[in-house]
Amino acid sequence: MQRLSACGLISSRPAIFVVEGVSMYLSEAVVSRQLQNLGESSTGSRLVVGFLPPRGFGTLQNHRQDRVQRLARTGSGEGLGLLVDPLRAAELVKASGWVVDEVTSMRHAASELLPRRSGLPLDAINEYKTLLAASLDDVAGASA
Repeated sequence: MQRLSACGLISSRPAIFVVEGVSMYLSEAVVSRQLQNLGESSTGSRLVVGFLPPRGFGTLQNHRQDRVQRLARTGSGEGLGLLVDPLRAAELVKASGWVVDEVTSMRHAASELLPRRSGLPLDAINEYKTLLAASLDDVAGASA
């Protein structure tokens, strides 16, 4: 939180944190610590975080996409760390002091938020990619 405060975060005011495209590159311990640190912000703060599913979750098309992405990362030093199913994602966020408000799939969120005329292949999104919304309130033990 010190680094965020140095960049302008006012810890006495609610904040919105979007942690997308990050958790899969970190270990569970690092993600947990990161979420706990963000949980030190003010009551009323909100969190949106994305998680990739374990290998083998999804359709054959998703498995092919995973293989292509692994090949693309070859030699980059970019490996995957935390891969969790939706239930484990919710448990992790809750254990970090946040109140889980909603758990949905990235596919569902995209289909709700993007206009159909966009032409994007929404059905290609792995239905097990998790998007989770959480908040801090008095029940979560956040500071006022």
